[in-house]
Amino acid sequence: PEIIMMAKRRAGCGHKSCFSDLNVILSESKGSNKELIQRMISYGYKRIGLNTEFVLAKKGEKVKESVCLPDEVVSITTEHRDDIEVLQRLTVIVEDHSLLHVLAASPVNSYDLLAIRPLSERVFQQACSSLSVDVISLDLTKRLPFYLKLAQINQAIERGVQFEICYSHAIKDVTCRRNILSNAQDLVKASKGKNIIVSSEADSAMELRAPYDVINLCTLFGLRIDQSKAALTTSCRATVISSNTRRQTAKGVISHVSKDCITSFNKWMMCSPLEEEPIDESRKTDNKRRKTLQH
Repeated sequence: PEIIMMAKRRAGCGHKSCFSDLNVILSESKGSNKELIQRMISYGYKRIGLNTEFVLAKKGEKVKESVCLPDEVVSITTEHRDDIEVLQRLTVIVEDHSLLHVLAASPVNSYDLLAIRPLSERVFQQACSSLSVDVISLDLTKRLPFYLKLAQINQAIERGVQFEICYSHAIKDVTCRRNILSNAQDLVKASKGKNIIVSSEADSAMELRAPYDVINLCTLFGLRIDQSKAALTTSCRATVISSNTRRQTAKGVISHVSKDCITSFNKWMMCSPLEEEPIDESRKTDNKRRKTLQH
């Protein structure tokens, strides 16, 4: 049987404050993905996005549908089924705005998350104003080829699109570290710290950092402590909810979920949306007492 649910109720990880990393590079080498996920579990991450990058450079190129995860990922995900949520993410790298119609193709919806990395001002403008994407991931390791305009940033924020800051390259290279700090501070200043998610973009376990280390790093980007924590928790959760709404719902209102797919994190789905929360007997007594005093 299927359960009808409201799309904007809780999605994915069952706790608002669970730590997430929505950009971990999906490796083709055997064993590296398992090591990455095991390290993330030990650090306390509950939601992991395995990222596939696609460079859109020529006309006629099409995005391939998401493939089955490697056996090593499936085995560890099954083993920790009630502890983690693994998502498949696609990041489209594009410079020519005339190629953006590819993002409307059906293979894109086979991924759990859709991100775009704009390499030109025209693409960035469309990503902020009209493109149906979940994340705008700028290449902060280099000098940006365009200015971050407040009007465009605010358009994306109003639409619920998240901006991503990736930190792993700052660990590997001094020049990248300087550029990431400078560009991230400009992005945080333009967005006022709103709709920011922070990810690792790591392709090896050595590039990962524990959540509270990342929160401390975020303060160097100009985020407050509460904004830094939100960049790893509630903002990531909002990204997943937005993606589910974009992909799975009829006109962004209702979606159907198979009962067999429900994990312990999503047991709230078993309750009817119309079912009222039971009122505690002590609360009933208090309500009667207030009414008596009023009369």
